[in-house]
Amino acid sequence: MSNASVTEAWKPYIHFLTIPQLDDLIEAPQNLLMEPIDYILPSIEMGTLGPVLTSLTLITKSFMCEVKILPRDRSRLDFMRLKSSILVRLETGRREIIRSDQTTDLLETALVTLISPGQLQTTISYAGRRRSEWLATVYSALFPPSTVLAEN
Repeated sequence: MSNASVTEAWKPYIHFLTIPQLDDLIEAPQNLLMEPIDYILPSIEMGTLGPVLTSLTLITKSFMCEVKILPRDRSRLDFMRLKSSILVRLETGRREIIRSDQTTDLLETALVTLISPGQLQTTISYAGRRRSEWLATVYSALFPPSTVLAEN
């Protein structure tokens, strides 16, 4: 989706998330999936004080991705290839650590869980300063370009 079409499509939901907040939420999945987003579907549930936006489902040509809205610099993505039956769950966050010399460091975290149809699970985790590179490697291992091109 172009910025103009995202803005237009999101107008009915602007009271849940501003356009900059929406951009922040969809940036990582868009970079990871490497395809333009065709649809953004909000999931709105009833909370104790009224409707609450709980997640976004993003649809691209080849993928469906759910972005869970979590507190405190965290997000969780579940995504799968539309022609596949393996669910990939991605949780990301940031963690501040205090070193022995009392200096602080901000590390990026990631947890990738693969769930097969028989509910078998494998989890791969990361903590460090190069999460984007690590995620790109994981993505390439799970969805090699040759299989992506063969399915299109």
